[in-house]
Amino acid sequence: MPLLLDYFSEEKDRNLGWDYETLIFSLEKIKNRKTPFLAFISLSTDHTPFPKLNEPFNRFPHHATEEGGYLNSLHYTDWAIGEFFSKAKEEPWFQKTIFVITADHVLAHYQKDGFLERFRIPLIFYAPALLKPKVIETVSSHLDLMPTFIDFMGLDAEYTALGTSLLRKQESFALVREGSLVGIITDRAYLKHSLMRRMESGKIADQVPDSYYDKLEARLLAWDRVAYDLTRKNRWAP
Repeated sequence: MPLLLDYFSEEKDRNLGWDYETLIFSLEKIKNRKTPFLAFISLSTDHTPFPKLNEPFNRFPHHATEEGGYLNSLHYTDWAIGEFFSKAKEEPWFQKTIFVITADHVLAHYQKDGFLERFRIPLIFYAPALLKPKVIETVSSHLDLMPTFIDFMGLDAEYTALGTSLLRKQESFALVREGSLVGIITDRAYLKHSLMRRMESGKIADQVPDSYYDKLEARLLAWDRVAYDLTRKNRWAP
């Protein structure tokens, strides 16, 4: 397969790989499958250090770690995903497949912002034949993805998970981790904890009583204890 980045970038060797080649290689691997499948594809061109790109992606002054380099890389990644979908649409399984696009963390310099900004990442479900377009404003986390996938696939089986399917979730909240610290975020407030004491808390909505933070703390510590016990006693499987 010819490397299109030979034309789009001055860099030829990149340990993190190139998104277009990764996506097309993955498509070749799954396109002839006759049975249902779950595929995970990791894209890293828009990860630091950002590559120096040529036309048509060098729209901003290049920097290996700052926002200009990121935006240029993001233009390339967006184009690569578009190319992947244009080819995937020709496959018979496309109409029955749900594609999920998300990230594992925010851009590095946003991690210097407030606690909430360190966890603000996108989550996109794309299935034009199955899902109607809409925007849902809610607080969730990657812990909710596995239960959501199980619901999407219509599987009826017992499983253990800390998250809740987004198709059933009634409350807007996320459990998060920052190094050795744990946190909980809802649509009303957030709280960060060391497991010994509160480290930080703040309001998101108006009129949040002090008692609400007590409830957040109790809930967060309970979830952490459950996760610890399940792992220590190897009880994740029913």
